[in-house]
Formats: sequence, structure tokens, C-alpha cells
Amino acid sequence: ALTTPVTSSTSAAGTSGTGVLYEYGNATDSLSARGDGYVSVDLTVNFPLFGNSYSSFYLYNRGYLDFSRPSIVPFYAAISTAISGNIYYRQSADPSLLANATQDINTYFPGLGFSAQWVFIATWDKVPQYQGNASQVNTFQVVLITDGTISFVLFNYADIQWTSNAEAALLSGNAAGYYQLNTSGSSFNWTSSSNTNYPGRWAFRVDRLQIEVPALQQPATTALTTPVTSGTSAAGTSGTALTAPVTSGMSAAGTSGT
Repeated sequence: ALTTPVTSSTSAAGTSGTGVLYEYGNATDSLSARGDGYVSVDLTVNFPLFGNSYSSFYLYNRGYLDFSRPSIVPFYAAISTAISGNIYYRQSADPSLLANATQDINTYFPGLGFSAQWVFIATWDKVPQYQGNASQVNTFQVVLITDGTISFVLFNYADIQWTSNAEAALLSGNAAGYYQLNTSGSSFNWTSSSNTNYPGRWAFRVDRLQIEVPALQQPATTALTTPVTSGTSAAGTSGTALTAPVTSGMSAAGTSGT
């Protein structure tokens, strides 16, 4: 049985489908700036990612984390919180949160004896599309988990009411590490597709250059592309071309035109 964190009274109680989400809300989290900008996040623990270790990243309102060159992209789209919606984020070593993260990771990646020491959670809560229908909003989350050596990423999709060619991926920033969810077409359902047998949740091990996924029986609704390893560039892979940022020094201005 999976132990899945659920939202408490401090965690935007009206959010739809919050069972897949880790706890978030005003009582514990910081808020990103309004609009389609970004915020710089300095980490209390270095995060191992694609063979390197990072002490900071940029959290972009448009649905991704930018580590200067690598990017973690749960939902790359024209998101704007200028009028409505919030983007919450926090890093934590709270014992109960670490216990939940530890159990989840050991369920998805058994045999490691993993013990979480740090967790970062960013939650896009009821966010609308830029110049889209204000009544259609999305709620999703990215979770980073590490013990200082091994690290994991979770994508959690609770309520997706608009897509607008949104993309989701893990990008190392070079030709060797790349993983993209095959979100093109109408057959992909963000809140039921999974690689963990938990609807709406995707899990990845990311400390090494080759991205690892759980060795679990996939539900019938799962749609994904095979992780690409050394020697194959993102441009050379089949399927949809990801437009999420991979270059260093990406600024808010660099996201225009998407």
C-alpha cells in the first residue's frame, strides 16, 4: 500500500483531486511572483542531478525548474498567475514529510534502502493559461527528493483542465540525458497516466546521467517515450520535439514566443 501525502487544512482545502499531491499551502510555503516570471531558489542541501550537484535553480511560473543548463519540466506551457492562481514552493527536512517521501521512493525503487534527508515541493495551484479561459485551471506539482547522494523527481498531476500543447520532460542540457512524456495527441490523460501505478504520478531517479524509471507494471493509460542515453541527442529522438529551455542563462525574456 502506498502512503501518499494529502493536503491538510493549511493546504488550499478547495483543490480538486489533491490525493496525489504532497502537502502545500500558505502555512508552510513561499509564493512565487505573479505573472509569467521566475524566482531564484537557494537550496539548503545540494541536489545531485545528471552527474553534477546543484545549490540553486530558477523556478519559472511557466512550469519548469531551470538549473542553468539542466531543466526539470513538469508542465511547460503559457502559464500566467497575473490574475488568478498561485505557485507555492518550499524545501523541508520535516520528519513526517521525509518519512512519506522515503516510503514512496522505496515503493517505486525497491532495494535501495533509501532514506530521504531533504525534499523540495513546488505546486502550481489552480493556474490558468495566459490569455486563455480563466475558468479552466490546472493543479500540478514537482517534488525533488534526495539523501545527498541519490536523488529523485516526482511529477504529480491532480487536475488538468487545459493543455495547449504542454510538454513534460527531464533534460540534462546535453545529448546524453533526456526523457520526455509523450503528451501529444488526445490519448494522453495527465491525471490518470503514470509510471508508478498511482494515477497522475510519475517518478524518476535523476542523480546519474541515465534517467531511471520504476520497474513496475504500467497501467494501460501510460504513454511515454523511452529514456535516451549517451550518444543520442534530443533532436535525434522520435516523437514530439520539446521546446522547453535547455540552454544556460535562460531569462524570463527567453520564454517568450512559446
